[in-house]
Amino acid sequence: MDAALANAFGYFHSEQVSVDASLLPNLVHFWAKRYFQEINDVHNVADIPNNGLRLHLPGSILRIWKSSDGKIANPSATKQKSGFLTQPTITQPELPFGNMPQLYQIPRLLGSPLRLAVLWGLSDAFETELLLGCPKAIINNSDVEFHWQLPIPRSASSRLSKNSELKSYRTNDLDLELKLEDTGTEDNDD
Repeated sequence: MDAALANAFGYFHSEQVSVDASLLPNLVHFWAKRYFQEINDVHNVADIPNNGLRLHLPGSILRIWKSSDGKIANPSATKQKSGFLTQPTITQPELPFGNMPQLYQIPRLLGSPLRLAVLWGLSDAFETELLLGCPKAIINNSDVEFHWQLPIPRSASSRLSKNSELKSYRTNDLDLELKLEDTGTEDNDD
């Protein structure tokens, strides 16, 4: 998601315009979908409403939604969405994130893939916030109860300052400073 956000912000930077809050999630969706389509272990990458994505991983189904408050919007909006968010009895198989410790042991419906939700958003400091949750049930048609919900740790910060976010610096992308002599570009008409 960090790379998708960086590419989305890059669009606004290249156009030298301020970030459009309506367009940003669409660009993030586009770049994230493109990234997931290139991964071998991810099958059936599909769009879901409100800039969401559905990914089929070995042993689990992952849905990604934008969320500004860490909650899933309109959990009862469709039969498919409410069905996905309702899994009262599960066992956590090995998570598809390599060497992730088993934090919670919960019973699972036999033969059913584990359904996980990733919620992404931006803080006021333009830092990516990611949550991974295992939905349990929908409460009062407006909120989701989770078996567990944890922040996704990342190795690099995606923080951008508000002032440097879209400034154009007009530098070459290699940040090289060449001396004019001995570059082979000057005229030698002596």
